[in-house]
Amino acid sequence: MKREDMPWVEHEFEEEFRQYIAEFSTRQRPQIIAALEDAVTHRDVRVHMLTFREKLRLALADAVMCAGEVSEGLQGCE
Repeated sequence: MKREDMPWVEHEFEEEFRQYIAEFSTRQRPQIIAALEDAVTHRDVRVHMLTFREKLRLALADAVMCAGEVSEGLQGCE
């Protein structure tokens, strides 16, 4: 199926990409987690790991609510 936002159409699933996906949790994810932990420790960054869809829904609802408070001139959420 051609997508308007992509000027090309993939006709096959590349083995290299399939391998990247298959190895992501053991190769890439630990590096990402380590970088996030480093940011929290050394760069005054807050990281929220959302491991369940319901947590994501709740976090997004809170973010929308907080954004509304900020736009209305209220203090906002922490």
